[in-house]
Amino acid sequence: MIYLPLYILTFFLSLWNCIAFDISIPNEKYGLHNLSELIKQYSILHKTINIYLTIDYYEYTEKQLGLQIQIPSDITVNIYGNPVNGTFIDLTKRSFFYSFELPYPGGQKIKFENITFYNFISPDHILFYSNNNILNYSIQFKNCIFDTSQSVVFQLDCERIWELQILKIIIKLLLILVNSSKNLK
Repeated sequence: MIYLPLYILTFFLSLWNCIAFDISIPNEKYGLHNLSELIKQYSILHKTINIYLTIDYYEYTEKQLGLQIQIPSDITVNIYGNPVNGTFIDLTKRSFFYSFELPYPGGQKIKFENITFYNFISPDHILFYSNNNILNYSIQFKNCIFDTSQSVVFQLDCERIWELQILKIIIKLLLILVNSSKNLK
């Protein structure tokens, strides 16, 4: 009888660990270039994946131009920059884009916080792109800065335009600096 409270506590702690998963990158296995693998692996057991960027400055030099990220249904992905100074992602040497694939039936949530995207200068590319016929998901940018951008920051292509009222794109304290084109389409 004395162990019953301990078993109950262990059960709830195990349940909590199944709901959310925290990971700091870069580490020996994951970085910004393989976010899709990270999300695919940990979304099997966890409904929420919190990704913490532990570096202040990240320069994208990979040869891969774009990265398609598939987020399974009813999964929340939060990407947090360094909480002290934020994370500065420099795209000067290599244009880059993220393309989100959000499969049916939806329910995905994506959040970016405390990240500066610097010098995204390719007018032919889009930094964040989504082409989906489902609109039951949300994308949030909080305390993000898009500095020296000459391209579209976010583009949503959807055939079912009448459902756009369901989509939630939340922008809090977003700065777009020194841009020379439309940044949201």
